[in-house]
Amino acid sequence: MLELINMIKALELLEETSKSEDLLDVSKISTSFNERISSVPNQSLVSLVGPFGVGKSTMLNQIIESDGDSRVWIEFDAWKYPNRANLWEGFVLDVAEQIGDSGAVFKQVQGKSAKGPIVDIATDVVSLISEKLEGINFLDKFTDFFKKSPATRVFELQKILKGLIESQSKDMVIIIEDIDRSGDSGIYFLETLKQFLRSVSLSKKVTVVVPIANHNYHANIDSYLKCIDYFDFFTSDEIKLDNFVTRTFEDALFTGEKRNGQGQIAWTGSSRKVQTVSFLESLFKEMPSMNLRLLKLILRKTDIVYKKILKDGHEPDFRVVLCLEASKYFKINSDDSETTYYEDYKKRGMSDTTSVFSAYLFAMLGNSNSLYEKEYINDKETHVLKRSVSAFNFIERKGDSAQFPSEPWSYKSWNNDSAGYAVAKFYLDY
Repeated sequence: MLELINMIKALELLEETSKSEDLLDVSKISTSFNERISSVPNQSLVSLVGPFGVGKSTMLNQIIESDGDSRVWIEFDAWKYPNRANLWEGFVLDVAEQIGDSGAVFKQVQGKSAKGPIVDIATDVVSLISEKLEGINFLDKFTDFFKKSPATRVFELQKILKGLIESQSKDMVIIIEDIDRSGDSGIYFLETLKQFLRSVSLSKKVTVVVPIANHNYHANIDSYLKCIDYFDFFTSDEIKLDNFVTRTFEDALFTGEKRNGQGQIAWTGSSRKVQTVSFLESLFKEMPSMNLRLLKLILRKTDIVYKKILKDGHEPDFRVVLCLEASKYFKINSDDSETTYYEDYKKRGMSDTTSVFSAYLFAMLGNSNSLYEKEYINDKETHVLKRSVSAFNFIERKGDSAQFPSEPWSYKSWNNDSAGYAVAKFYLDY
């Protein structure tokens, strides 16, 4: 039987990491953004604004891998430094660590003559990088340094940073991750970094890339306008998931076909695939809180639930499992804002008619390729979610797979007193 297989064939692709291959088909977006990085003037800060977890870091990682050795890439994660007052210290340490044996700085460590305008404290900072990696608290050895005022410390650290940059023979791109979650300290860090890049004379081009989540951008737009030179926007409309579905889901789910008792097609494998792609893409379009991290979580959980349903002796349609599992993570638009779509379905015993979830069920029922249909407003073509003609009732399955199939079905009573759409009730038990 077709359903008695795994749903997900590559769970490792659902792991939470930005160092994954490009499954979101962002090559076009990454190429465009890389061109922006290359075209901005020397010493610029460029922000990439988009929903939290949508894939900004993954896209940047793709650019780094495709760039080869043409530029020096530095990645700084502000989230590693919970004491936000020490962001500059952590930043300089990370730059020095990723540059490695960077000539003049390490010659100072070895007691040899140094080249370039690097103050004595640079030797101490870089010499302690290896100790930092071994768990030694390097801050203990900087007692005198950290007794100085924050402004003085930043000034001296900026001198070190200039020396590190000048020690390189190539232009540099610095990615500042999670600085938008560092509050006022993060804003101060960006302001002082911009002031540094504007005030020093560097022979290399330095471009700073700052990913910022949408809500942080809107909440702090005035502050960001002061310290960011250029903004690019990563929108959910740019998310394409055909390759993601191909690589992640079992191939057997998208082969074959099934016909109902009247010989009509209930589903085809090819339609199953495009429906699933359309559903997952529509979550990004219709649900403001949707992001890549949540997508991976939904699929990991769906795989577990799917296998549990199989173990219990049912014959689940993976699309219904995916649809209802996803409905657990989004609140319904009603006065009861704490109720999820899934909770509403379970309480009322029926679906809604206008959400992305009912559109997915409706696409299954009609073996449709897309959850969207064309509408013309003022002679302009738009695409809107298909509205289910009626709600889907969750009906107790009696065992007759022809009368009570695993996929959504339409029903009519023997005396025509009732008719409608249905989904087997057992799906709501998981």
